[in-house]
Amino acid sequence: MYINERMRRMARVKWEDDRTGFLRLDMNENPAGLPEEFVRGVCAQIDGGLLARYPDQTRLTAALSEREGVRPEQIALTNGSDEAIRGVLETFAGPGSRAVIVTPSFEMYRIYSEMLGVELVRVPFGEDLTLPLDVLKSEITPQTDLVILFNPNSPIGEAYTLEELRELLTACRQAGALAVIDEAYYPFGVSSAVKLLEEFPDLIVLRTFSKLYSLAGLRVGYALGPQEVIQKMVVCKQGEDVHSNIWAQIVCHRFMTERDYEAHLGRLRDIYRRKSTVLTQAMEEHFRPLIRWNPFEGGLFAWCTLPEPIHMLDYVKEAASRKVCVVPGTAFLTDESEACQSFRINFSTPTDEQL
Repeated sequence: MYINERMRRMARVKWEDDRTGFLRLDMNENPAGLPEEFVRGVCAQIDGGLLARYPDQTRLTAALSEREGVRPEQIALTNGSDEAIRGVLETFAGPGSRAVIVTPSFEMYRIYSEMLGVELVRVPFGEDLTLPLDVLKSEITPQTDLVILFNPNSPIGEAYTLEELRELLTACRQAGALAVIDEAYYPFGVSSAVKLLEEFPDLIVLRTFSKLYSLAGLRVGYALGPQEVIQKMVVCKQGEDVHSNIWAQIVCHRFMTERDYEAHLGRLRDIYRRKSTVLTQAMEEHFRPLIRWNPFEGGLFAWCTLPEPIHMLDYVKEAASRKVCVVPGTAFLTDESEACQSFRINFSTPTDEQL
């Protein structure tokens, strides 16, 4: 049986098994979910006639347009931000193209790049895990097709200031490269680059409903950018799955238009601020002096580094045997053969007591 050689080489570290009895420090979710009365109200709206029709995306894009301050034509709905990542790489990159990316970073960029034959130019974080701004700028050349930025970075949690983003976006514009800023964890600890869209016409910002809106199970994301750029992504998506599903769109639209966004955001920020404090205190008590971690500016996780001679993958397997799941650091590298002593743990899914 023929298997595409790029697919044959691919692998992804992802726990998909039964979670019962496990402490899940590997998943970035909001365990509280949505209010039950809201979910029941949305379910009451679903009937056979609604499900028989292809989705109408105008309501959700209109709500997002008002929230984000852009025109509806500047929004592409996707099945999770993963599909938005793939859409960017399929539409604006391809075999032989060159994309600059920091490492470690979210693994789906590496996976889709491998699938599509995109060459990734790796810019590693410094030894002190600070953002390598000058090195990153030096790699943005006229041969660069795409520059992939994360604000904040997953798994490290470092964030760019708006001035740093302007500096990088100016370098992209001068080189003729398209810039993508992944804001999966906005607005937790970072400022959004959406306000820079008018200033930089070769910019795409990616968002998700998973973290902010507690809707990871629905798989809804979106891309924001100039109309001519976004509409190319829309055409690419329509060639694959036509539309994001109607049930997910209804839930997202009603949540945006019926719930108090500021109150919801305030509650989440309070929860995550408390949880990050609990995790930090627990690490101070149980990790030091052997295990180091990077202070996180944004995101819902900590990047932890084991001392030699402890082998990171053995540590991860031993944790799993004790029903504790963490993410091995190799999952975030653009070259998984590279040595790595780090792992990521999150603080959003576990209870305070579990942390």
